[in-house]
Amino acid sequence: MMMEIKKPKLLLVEGQDEIAFMGALFQVMNITDVQLWDAKGKTKMHGALGAVRLAPGFEAVTSIGVIRDADENAQGAFDSVKSSLATHGYPVPRQVGERAAKDGLTASVFIVPGNDVPGMLETLVWQSFEHEEVAQEAARFVERCSEILPAEQEGEQRAAGPSGWRRPRSPEKARMQAFLATMIEALPRMGMGAEKGYFDLTHESFAALRGYIADL
Repeated sequence: MMMEIKKPKLLLVEGQDEIAFMGALFQVMNITDVQLWDAKGKTKMHGALGAVRLAPGFEAVTSIGVIRDADENAQGAFDSVKSSLATHGYPVPRQVGERAAKDGLTASVFIVPGNDVPGMLETLVWQSFEHEEVAQEAARFVERCSEILPAEQEGEQRAAGPSGWRRPRSPEKARMQAFLATMIEALPRMGMGAEKGYFDLTHESFAALRGYIADL
């Protein structure tokens, strides 16, 4: 059964980890009028933007936003979301953070970590504590292990056990998990860490993201 939309503003994010993180950020910001929607992966964002139009309650939505990782190409990520917005009949912003309006609905896009640089939400969160000694140790640990482990080969069938070990596909996610393993309660996901208060969500690193959400 499709989720019912009960709030006037809607924010689509890539997955459950982002749902948890944004939920924690909403609490810090005292945001109560924005509903989060799990796109279930960046590759499914296009379909999710079509699906929400069919969700009960969408007719009352006045603003829709999309948050997506830049990955290797911030402009490419933005262009991909813009194309999906246009295909599904939404207003299309000309630049990141801009609100476009059409038929009583506004739409906007925020690409993390921001400033048109590559990366992801983990990149932005890491910036808020990267100078802490434990963070630097966690990063060095992942770097050392990545030097020891061989790279994954395309299409390879990895064996079980040590001979099949490979360096992380995403060093940024790996160092975040290494950091979370040092906390009083080790957690596997960044969003769970946000819910536990492991990150200072009032840090200046999140200023642009907080501003985007506040203006949604």
